[in-house]
Amino acid sequence: MRRWRSLPPAALVGLTLLLAAAFWRDWWPGLRGGFGWRWPYAAPELGRLVRLLPGALTLAAYGAGLYLLRRRPAPVYVAWCVAGAAALPIALLYYLGDPALHLLGRTITEGATGAFWVAVEMGAPLAALRDWPAWMVRAEGISSHMAISPPGYPLLYGLAAQALGALPGLAHWLAAPIRALQCHHSVLMRLDDGALASAWVGMAAPLWGALAAAPLYGLARRQADESLARRATALWALVPSLAIFTGLLATPYPLFAVGACALFGRGLALCRAGKRRALWLALSGALLALGVLFSISLLPLGLTLGLWALLEAWRKEATLRRRLAHLLSLAWPCLAGVALVGGLYTLVAGHTPWDVFAASMQFHLGHIERPYWPWVALHSWDYLLFFGPALTGLSLWGIRRARHGAARLSLAVWLTLLVLVISGTGRGETGRIWLFFMPLTLLGAAEALRGLSRRELVALAAAQALWLLVLAAVLRPVGISITPPPRYVAPPVQAQLAPLDVAFGPALRLRGYQAVQEGDRLLLTLRWQATAPVTEEYTFSALLVSPEGPLAAAADWRPLEGGYPTTCWPCAPQGEVLDQVALPLGEAPVSGAWWLSLSAYTLDAAQQPQRAPVCPAEGPCDGQLGLGPVMVAGARE
Repeated sequence: MRRWRSLPPAALVGLTLLLAAAFWRDWWPGLRGGFGWRWPYAAPELGRLVRLLPGALTLAAYGAGLYLLRRRPAPVYVAWCVAGAAALPIALLYYLGDPALHLLGRTITEGATGAFWVAVEMGAPLAALRDWPAWMVRAEGISSHMAISPPGYPLLYGLAAQALGALPGLAHWLAAPIRALQCHHSVLMRLDDGALASAWVGMAAPLWGALAAAPLYGLARRQADESLARRATALWALVPSLAIFTGLLATPYPLFAVGACALFGRGLALCRAGKRRALWLALSGALLALGVLFSISLLPLGLTLGLWALLEAWRKEATLRRRLAHLLSLAWPCLAGVALVGGLYTLVAGHTPWDVFAASMQFHLGHIERPYWPWVALHSWDYLLFFGPALTGLSLWGIRRARHGAARLSLAVWLTLLVLVISGTGRGETGRIWLFFMPLTLLGAAEALRGLSRRELVALAAAQALWLLVLAAVLRPVGISITPPPRYVAPPVQAQLAPLDVAFGPALRLRGYQAVQEGDRLLLTLRWQATAPVTEEYTFSALLVSPEGPLAAAADWRPLEGGYPTTCWPCAPQGEVLDQVALPLGEAPVSGAWWLSLSAYTLDAAQQPQRAPVCPAEGPCDGQLGLGPVMVAGARE
């Protein structure tokens, strides 16, 4: 008997190791998809594997913490689970580069999310809300994700930008590190601090996803017991989809899903119908409706709640009539909560949620075509891929008896997934989109772990952790459109610069200069200091004036050969930057005292130059600064 009980864990560990090896070596690309979509693969490079070390160490520390805290009070244990689920995606992003850069990139890259830029384009969020179905058509030009999305995300970004704009000190503090990360992104730098700081809504995605562990614990404890609740909560950090797709739109959805189920479970736990039960059920429906305002993909969660209620009614009641009555007593408060949120939305937006749903489905079902039968298998496989073979097998094993409410909820989720796969309503990437189902299917996996030996538990956890590391190393499911900021390298200076103190615009000051003849050119070195954030990229212009008069054309240049724009200057040490440019003296330059006329300008929306005011420490402002005299030994006297 003991041998039979050990077979499923051993088989799952073996299957996970085999598939991990197949993915690592890319033995069969069909494992990554096909028939119109395949996850990108990047062969692991030996020199880069050291960048997996933070992820591996975080996994080890997380496991050690779970063991040490196993007998500590539940709040401490759950807090550790939340911390681990938030830290692990960040640690794994280190394999790709700077985690902060990648979180920002996933927030502002149109193809990855799109909500940030839609919010910027919207301007006044509440005014744009009233025209959201039309905005969905326009948003397709920014991001296909927004063409099928309700207004929740853009509205959230827009309201965050407005709120932060009313708190300039906080907005500036939050915007400063983003400006440093993308100082060379000219469009981003033109945004005000409030709009830029709102990007933290997306960059904080690892936290939003990790927070689902808290209601997951409460749900599992109420529907089963303390032991199962701790196991399910601990497993949440090991779900690959949570880490690999962190920063995308789906990351916070588990918080809505688990929260709605937890509230629904509170209502189910009350033995008699009454105001308290109706309140919990109504809150569940309201939270579900609120989540749907962020993503229509959460709609099937209503089917999950209905199936869960059906399973509970079938268990508790003996006759069909009593079962139907029980279902009705659960359904109407939940639907009332949905109707309340839908009614408030209609009142504020001026259109119904159905209008948004119809516009979304027009794009979702009309623009993305998938062959039915292959994708029945591929949608299922994609969910298994990003949930993990071990967790999938454990969850299916754990629901076979459905002995308590947690297992029955997990069974309801698997039935919902079956309906979605057979219906053909999915359009790929189900391992990402259906992330919100995964904490609920963990309930079945946690039940399957009951009674296993410590060795079996460690083997399964290690196999799941290995699966997570392998997917993080070889798959590239998310691309970003931004690059790391440029590094400042000061040019060599041979002599002391002549001191100056002249303001160019509101944020730049010229602190010194040097002009040295080198053959038929003049080497001009300028020491600048950024005294405030620079939101515009300046171009500099110098007109050489010989003893015979000005040369025919001015020399225009971007600082440091275009490699370090003025928007990056506040990031340099003390904001000081040395710029150097070679100015041609022309053919047969005349000997004598030369002068330079230095100016700076930006380009407006019509690409017309707008000169920066030049203001010496003493004296009136002008559009240029005269530098000199500079002695030139020319071919002519």
